[in-house]
Amino acid sequence: MSKPKQVHKNKYSHWYSNDQTNYIFDLQKSLLSEIQLYKLNDEIKIYKYVKPDLIYLGNTFDLFNSFSEIKVDKSRGLKSALESVCRHDVVMNFQGQNFLYHTYKVLGFIRETLEALRLSKDKKFQKGTIGLYTRHTQTHRSRYRKSIKYAFDSETTSQGAELVKAILHKNMYLNEKLTKHYLSIIALFGVDNFKLFKNGSSESKTLKRTLKMFMSGRVDKEDCANSLLAVLYYYLRFKMRIDSELALSTTKGIVFDIFGVAKKYESSELLKNLYVKEVIGENIIFGFSTKTQSICLSQRARYRNKIIEHQIVDTKKFPMFIIDETFNNPLRLHTLSTPSELLQEIV
Repeated sequence: MSKPKQVHKNKYSHWYSNDQTNYIFDLQKSLLSEIQLYKLNDEIKIYKYVKPDLIYLGNTFDLFNSFSEIKVDKSRGLKSALESVCRHDVVMNFQGQNFLYHTYKVLGFIRETLEALRLSKDKKFQKGTIGLYTRHTQTHRSRYRKSIKYAFDSETTSQGAELVKAILHKNMYLNEKLTKHYLSIIALFGVDNFKLFKNGSSESKTLKRTLKMFMSGRVDKEDCANSLLAVLYYYLRFKMRIDSELALSTTKGIVFDIFGVAKKYESSELLKNLYVKEVIGENIIFGFSTKTQSICLSQRARYRNKIIEHQIVDTKKFPMFIIDETFNNPLRLHTLSTPSELLQEIV
């Protein structure tokens, strides 16, 4: 058995040149200098050759809810849907017990969607954020003028925060879709994971609060159901490698159990014209359209050029292929995320 493995290794070992390999390592170093990156907890062992068991499914619900403030009920419908794809899962051992890795991530995506809906209805959270705006363009224009005035007033105690507010209000007025897209990039990495914000200074705290003020929107049950439908279908289909028919029926079953909303979309429609609909407290809600593109190809090219022209993103630390991915397939990056309780910092 060792010989075929050696042949396999020799056949594919030259896919990456030394320059490409060094580039990947240099990229990680660049990201580490700005962002706290994470890896799977060292305590977790992945057993690829251990057969998934329904007992592990129950364990997974129990472990997830022990960590989560938002509980996901082990209802008959949800349990039945997850049982149908159990054989495609991977067993992980954590804290001396076996659990289902992919199922845990699915529960994490459900939690994120439920949290977005909760915060959308939470008046305390929405207070002082753009989620309360009703006439978006006019409000952003007037808020921009107010913030830019304070930003250049020497008596203002938080000139930097006012300048950030002014820039974001201006961009929300000029191009709301693109600005929300930038906020979704920040949300993908997490505001609290930027090392710039971890010095504990008042400026750092103020800047984080300012960014989170713009990470607030309003969504309803229908929006959340559609988002979860797209996220879970993509994850089951392309991460768990489940065939399209089973992935679709399972996803629809989960969404109906969670939100009581029955969806009639075909699999070909779910990932069509994907876009970020809202970012609420760093929870991303996706939208899709079977007819129109939220961001067309010409707009993508223009946005990409603006990123370079105005140095909005440091392309040495955030290479353009990462930015392109957020336009072309935001779910590919989003589904790489893993619930924080299963992670540890990369030192």
